[in-house]
Amino acid sequence: MNIHTENEAPEPPFLVVSNHLSYLDIFVLFSQLRCLFVAKSDVKAWPLAGFIIRTCGILFIDRNRKRDVKRVNSLISRNINENQGIILFPEGTTSPGIEILPLKTSLLNYPASQSFPVHYVTLSYQTKDPDYPAHTHVCWWQDISFVHHFWEFLKIKETHVSMKFGKSGIVNADRKQLAETLHKKMSGDLKPVITASEFYKKHDDYKSMLPV
Repeated sequence: MNIHTENEAPEPPFLVVSNHLSYLDIFVLFSQLRCLFVAKSDVKAWPLAGFIIRTCGILFIDRNRKRDVKRVNSLISRNINENQGIILFPEGTTSPGIEILPLKTSLLNYPASQSFPVHYVTLSYQTKDPDYPAHTHVCWWQDISFVHHFWEFLKIKETHVSMKFGKSGIVNADRKQLAETLHKKMSGDLKPVITASEFYKKHDDYKSMLPV
C-alpha cells in the first residue's frame, strides 16, 4: 500500500474524526498517528484482523446500548494525553467512499463539553486494476464476510491511499453544530473512491443498505 499524506498530522494530545471505508483504515491511520481507536464491539470477532486490531489499541463501544456511550466518553477523556490521541469513525459504518455519511454526535460530547479542538482526516483508496476496483475490493460495505473480502483484497497488487488532514482543529460547545462543521469540512476535502454517477449505475440499491 502506497500512502500519500497531505497536510501535517496533529501531535498528541488530539482527537481526530475520520471517514470509514474499510478495516484497513485502522492500519493506515495507525501508521501515521500515535493513537487509540474507538470502534464497534463486533470488530473483536473479525478473524485474524480482530486480534491484530485489539493489539493496536481499541476502545470498544456497543452501539446497540445507549448507556455505553457515557462509558466510552469517559474512556476518551482519560486516554487523551501527551503520548497519544483518539480517533473516531463518527459515520458509524463503512461506505464505498462516494460521500461523507451523516456524523453521529454522541461521541463528540467530550470535546464539545471541554472546548477541545477536533481534527479531521479523509481517506480514499485507488487501485490501477479495473478487475479489482477500490470501491468494492478495498472498501468493505457490501454484505459479504470478512474472509471473503480480505481474500479478494489480497489479489490486488498495489493499492494507493490518499490521506488528507485538516489544517486546524474545530472547536464548538454544541456537539451537533460541531458535527455539522466537521461534515462540511470533510466533504470538501474528500477525494471520492468512485463518482456517485458511476457508482449508482452499478449499485442502485445502496441507500437501502444504510443504517437509519
